[in-house]
Amino acid sequence: QGTLEKYPQSSLWYYRAGIFYLGQQNFPKAQQLLSDAWKLGVQQNSLDLGVFTAYLESFYQAGQYEKMFAFASEQIDTPASPIAYAYMALAQLKLNQQNEAAKSFDKALQKAGVNDQMQGLVLQKMLDTVGRQTVESWYTQQLSQDPKSVQAHLLAWRLAQYEARYNNAVEHLD
Repeated sequence: QGTLEKYPQSSLWYYRAGIFYLGQQNFPKAQQLLSDAWKLGVQQNSLDLGVFTAYLESFYQAGQYEKMFAFASEQIDTPASPIAYAYMALAQLKLNQQNEAAKSFDKALQKAGVNDQMQGLVLQKMLDTVGRQTVESWYTQQLSQDPKSVQAHLLAWRLAQYEARYNNAVEHLD
């Protein structure tokens, strides 16, 4: 609290405090602090993907899917769109909407493009929820349409590397 009073214009400290309360599962406090961090970032013209992700995570963990959808949908035309779609897919899975979740994960991967950080985040969320087969299906379909798809090969490389299938990873990297 003292640090927030000392640096009221620093979204970093609101973010760090929000993460602390998120870890304590104090969702109202975490959401307020993360909301403040987000608003400060917007005022300062700074899109902080860490704040965005943590704020979505606070809604997700609290089971507040409608609030999460509302906030995520505001960012589907920004650089944060892969994260927004990935979290929308997670909520749709919790709400037993498998078809919608599959479409949201597809959009998340499309929006991630060849951005390594975004693709990694989406991949991790997919592996945690829908599994390896869905990821393989996505990049296999992409490669059947375009055998030289950089995006599909990067995802295949990342998955193979994650599973310690290094020879396969090198093939996709080549």
